[in-house]
Amino acid sequence: MIEAAELQAIFGLQAELLNDFAAVANSLPLLGPADLAKLGGVAGDKTSPMAVLGPGTGLGVACLIRRADKRVVIASEGGHATLAATCDREERIIQHLRQRFGHASAERALSGPGLENLYRAIGALDKVETALQNATQITKSALRGECNVAVEALNVFCAFLGSFAANVALTFDARGGVYIAGGISPRIVGFYAQIAISGPL
Repeated sequence: MIEAAELQAIFGLQAELLNDFAAVANSLPLLGPADLAKLGGVAGDKTSPMAVLGPGTGLGVACLIRRADKRVVIASEGGHATLAATCDREERIIQHLRQRFGHASAERALSGPGLENLYRAIGALDKVETALQNATQITKSALRGECNVAVEALNVFCAFLGSFAANVALTFDARGGVYIAGGISPRIVGFYAQIAISGPL
């Protein structure tokens, strides 16, 4: 446990603790072209709400809103929202996650552990052996095209991420853009871009 008051008392400094994605949201206006990989062809309106989400250890969600001369960050627990399907295959995967976890939250699919959940769910549904042990192995195998289950898992991950990002955009009216951060995205940005251009692999 970390307490701001304790940090102040021990180190004699002013301390404020922020949700990690609140901190990411605060950084959005400072990002330049070198910090970003753009997906989609429409430029955001920088005076409008800007949303950020990111799969990593979990799934973070936040929004930055401008109010007069002030920036206001809305932190959230959006990663615990219920995961939604857009096709029968996704519904079967979600049903598998429900049977395993009780509640199929977005984070159950959109995180490092979530990618592992998707990989194992697809293997179980197709009755195929799933020998890869973790998200790093699954990602590398998918990017190399070495394992069909891993490739589908990464495709489904990106599909869920796209629909979740669209819902976040609608929730916050994020005309300033939806930014995808987190530990996973930099590793698969080329995969994202290929899907955005050509559809699922």
